Amino acid sequence: MTHRLAAALLSTALLTAGTAVVAPGAHADSPGCVTRKEFRKVGEGMGMKKVHAVFDTAGRRVAKDSQDGLTIETRRYSTCSGDGGVGVLFRNGRLSSKSGSF
Repeated sequence: MTHRLAAALLSTALLTAGTAVVAPGAHADSPGCVTRKEFRKVGEGMGMKKVHAVFDTAGRRVAKDSQDGLTIETRRYSTCSGDGGVGVLFRNGRLSSKSGSF
């Protein structure tokens, strides 16, 4: 059940990945967008606050659900390249999986 929920939430993030608009002229370490380098820096088990610090943005919550002591949250982040997006699935506040299109 939790695997299906997690998959559904991450799918939602990925489906909306191409819908954000990024301001032109974004650079690495600029607030509001994620670079490839920043994307590679985050990994499984990393806390949400740490991910947001690396990405220089909290992104946008796409979905959140809690049941039986498990909280699953999917967040979407814009890329600095202006194309694609990044989707991150957090389980109980820790990065569980990520996907990016640059």
